[in-house]
Amino acid sequence: MKKILVVIVFVFLAGAISAQRDLTYKWSATAEFGLSSLDGDGDSFIKQAYGVSVEYAFLPFAGISVDYYYFPLGGPSFTTNVNSASVNLTVNVNRLFFSNTDYKVILKGSIGYGIAGYTSNYISSTTPSQASVYNSASSFPVLAVSVEYYLTKLLSVGAKSQFRPFNVNNLEGDPRYNLDNVYNDNMVAATLYLRFKFSDSN
Repeated sequence: MKKILVVIVFVFLAGAISAQRDLTYKWSATAEFGLSSLDGDGDSFIKQAYGVSVEYAFLPFAGISVDYYYFPLGGPSFTTNVNSASVNLTVNVNRLFFSNTDYKVILKGSIGYGIAGYTSNYISSTTPSQASVYNSASSFPVLAVSVEYYLTKLLSVGAKSQFRPFNVNNLEGDPRYNLDNVYNDNMVAATLYLRFKFSDSN
């Protein structure tokens, strides 16, 4: 474990020392739209996904982002509305390893911790409809990979895939499940986004 941490620290220090790019655009914001699906204990549909994020680049190849997503999940017998937010460490892979090269297309990855609030409605022919109840959950690690294309210095478009494991195992709200004998729920999403960068004149 110590060796892994040493390697990670060394890679980040090497990238910081070798990075010659001026951080003209430290702040950026995105708006996202795509599809999501619940990997839970029953069948689920592919539904929409909506998100926004704000990112601050503290190094040419690394930053911190805060995001919010709305996931209206659903299946044949349930509807679940999830409001999720997370804090993430983002890494620009191109700039980490090739800091002196300009790219129109970049690869980014992120890892973070998230929290979520959700309401579930479960409907079955044999089980009475359950009223919406507000619940909370957490997600760790929130993992994402994205490919981004620069239209201009201030504007770019991208495609992102993400994986969010939850610490709860009944997002569907099905009262029949024995929660001690099933796995926690996961959610996957794929989105397209538009990023706008704010110029730092200081």
